[in-house]
Amino acid sequence: MATEMDDILPTALDCQKKSAEMEAEKAAEYMRKRQAAEAEKKELLDRLAEPSGVSDDERMRRAAAIIKRAVSNGLTEVEVGRFSNKLCTDGGRAINQQEPGWNETLTGLPNELIIFGKNISNRAGTA
Repeated sequence: MATEMDDILPTALDCQKKSAEMEAEKAAEYMRKRQAAEAEKKELLDRLAEPSGVSDDERMRRAAAIIKRAVSNGLTEVEVGRFSNKLCTDGGRAINQQEPGWNETLTGLPNELIIFGKNISNRAGTA
């Protein structure tokens, strides 16, 4: 015979089902967010692997702005950039091993930046 208390309190099985449903929702939300982040990362890597289309003059203006800002903040060095080892033809092995010619393994934007830096060094006579 069911009492009023039985109608008020959920059964252990009902609690387990609700808990499992909530966990499944959390897991599904996590997977959606993870897939969105992975898609965003892939899109960025694809974009960085292609030529940027930025002219050397524009690149120099950007570099000058970064350098001026660093100097005005009392910094003596700046990080030019970071990139994934996926943008290297050898997965970054030559860089990690500090091999001569490591820069030849770069693709896309990292390669453009290395070439730009060499051109600037050559013009300044510091190469």
